[in-house]
Amino acid sequence: AMYLARINLSVAIVYMYTDDQEFEKSVALSAFYWGYASSQILAGYLAARYGGKKILLLSFLGTGIGTCLIPIHESLWSMVIFRAIIGICQGASYPSQMALLSGWIPWFERSRALSIISAGESLGTIITLFGGPYIVNMCNCWSGLFYATGIANLVVFVIISLMLFETPEEMKEWGWLSSAEMRFLNSDSARPRRRRTRSRSLLDNGDSQYRDHDTIPYGKFLRSIPYLSTVAIHFCSDWGYLLILCYLPSYWRNVYQVSDSQMAFFLGTTMHWNSNRFYIWGYFC
Repeated sequence: AMYLARINLSVAIVYMYTDDQEFEKSVALSAFYWGYASSQILAGYLAARYGGKKILLLSFLGTGIGTCLIPIHESLWSMVIFRAIIGICQGASYPSQMALLSGWIPWFERSRALSIISAGESLGTIITLFGGPYIVNMCNCWSGLFYATGIANLVVFVIISLMLFETPEEMKEWGWLSSAEMRFLNSDSARPRRRRTRSRSLLDNGDSQYRDHDTIPYGKFLRSIPYLSTVAIHFCSDWGYLLILCYLPSYWRNVYQVSDSQMAFFLGTTMHWNSNRFYIWGYFC
C-alpha cells in the first residue's frame, strides 16, 4: 500500500502536466524524496522508544490522508508540500518495520523476511504502474488514482491497528500465539548471541567490569570501509531504481507516444522482473 501512494504520481503526472512543463514535473516528483530522506533517523529512534507499531500506524495514516488531499491542491507548491508530507510519513515505514522484525523474526530468518517485504513493495509498484492508467480512464480524471491509493492505505491502517501486535507476549495474551511458538521465539536459538564487551568503570578505584550494553559505535561505522561501501552501493542502486520509477511512465508516453493500455502493459512487465529478485536472493541470504 505504501508503494501505491509513492508511485501514483509517476503515472498521474502524465495526465496532470503537458510535455513542455518538465520543470513542474521534476519538482513535483522530487518533493516526496526530500521528505522521505529527512524522517528516517528520527523515525528509527521513535520506533525503538515507543514501539514500531505506533510509528507504522502513523505512517499509514499520514500517507492515506495526504494522498487523498492531493487532488485539492491549487498550485505546484501546494502539491510539493503534500508530497513532502507523504514522504515524511513513508520515511517512518522502514525503521518501524525493522523494530517489529527484530522482536518477532528469529535472527536466521530476518534476511528472508525482509526480502518478502521488499517483494511486496515491488508488487505495489507493479499494481500502480499497470493499473494506474486504467483507473484514470475509468474515473475519467487523474484524481481517481490518488483517491484509490489513499483509501487503500487507510484500509491497511485499520487492518494493522486490529491485527498487528507489538510483541509476541502481547499476541500470546490474546490467545493468537501457541505456547510452542512462544517458547521458540524466546529460545536461545531464535535470538542472536550478544558479545560481552569490556568497559571501564567510572568508580574511583579504577577496577574494570564486564557488562552487556547497547552502545552504538558511530565513529567506527563512519571509518568502516565495508559500511561506507554498502552506503555507496545503496545510494547508487536507489538513484537508478527511483529514477526509473519516477520517469518511466513519462518516457513511454512522450518518447514512444503509446496508448494508455500499451503504457500499462510496458510498465507492468518492466517492473515484474524486479520483484522476482527479492525472493531469489532472500532465499540464499
